[in-house]
Amino acid sequence: MTKIRIDNPALARMQQRTALATLVIPSLGAILASYWLFTRGIGTVTLVVLVVFYLLTTAGLTVGFHRLFTHKSFKPCAPVKAALAILGMMAAQGPVLFWVASHRRHHAFSDTNEDCHSPCTHGNGVLGTVKGLLHAHFGWMLKAEVTNVTQFAPDILRDHLIMKLNRHYTAWVLLGLAIPAAIGAISPGGWAGAIEGLLFGGLFRIFFVHQITWGLNSLNHVFGRRRYHSNDNSRNIGWLALITMGEGWHNNHHAYPSAARFGHHWWELDLGYSLIRLFQRLGLCTEVCLPDREAIAKKRIHASSNAL
Repeated sequence: MTKIRIDNPALARMQQRTALATLVIPSLGAILASYWLFTRGIGTVTLVVLVVFYLLTTAGLTVGFHRLFTHKSFKPCAPVKAALAILGMMAAQGPVLFWVASHRRHHAFSDTNEDCHSPCTHGNGVLGTVKGLLHAHFGWMLKAEVTNVTQFAPDILRDHLIMKLNRHYTAWVLLGLAIPAAIGAISPGGWAGAIEGLLFGGLFRIFFVHQITWGLNSLNHVFGRRRYHSNDNSRNIGWLALITMGEGWHNNHHAYPSAARFGHHWWELDLGYSLIRLFQRLGLCTEVCLPDREAIAKKRIHASSNAL
């Protein structure tokens, strides 16, 4: 019998405290960054650092945490594997082990009561929808519940490289804050530059990546269009795919979870898959899994495109 959760009150409390810090600190940083922007503006270098770190950490999540570690959709060389793990943890969404176990549980029980972050199990009507969206967006992380990692992520537990990196999760998050601050100390320069770099390249960047990633858990299971039959309410949202490097093609992904490519048509921009293709052409990864056309065709509902 599958043991979905484990009874560990101490670990549950630690996860709750970590989740609360993950919610509160970047949110406060985003508020301070907004005040700074309207009172002092933002330097060009700081803006570039913000964009670069947003792209790097988003790639760490979608290409690393999601497509590689959770679904094994390609096989990278060790340096790429380590870099993706570190970049994903710089996004401050939890260690690799926690993220993978939670997401595999989501797929195993998608939109049922055992799904850790479904928005579809909180009642009908407007109130039920709002409660579900809030739960799926961030509320689920505050529950005193520990997903059984030995059940959902035994391969990660056996991976010595990833587990070694996983143990230093806090250090990677702090590094993701320190680098933008250090760059800011050089340009624009001084303590003011360091604070600007920390606020925008660090805290605001984490806050923004949190919102778009958590939006996949909430919005993509309530709004959008369904191209394929699936045992859940997964949907495609085009505008969210644009800012999450292809993650918004969520119904496509649930139709064929092991595929490295989430965009199934040429107009469905999928920067995550483009990065994997670049790795492949450079000889940095192999065994890239692609959607089986015949298999997914059987799940197709209609031929309409996934508009915004």
